[in-house]
Amino acid sequence: MTEEKKDVVVPAKFEKLVAEIEKMSVLDLSE
Repeated sequence: MTEEKKDVVVPAKFEKLVAEIEKMSVLDLSE
């Protein structure tokens, strides 16, 4: 429950960081 609430209230910086990680993961999968 706590983790879900944290996901709901995600700071802009953290959200941007996660987006970058997702992009990197996609690039790794492509290669």
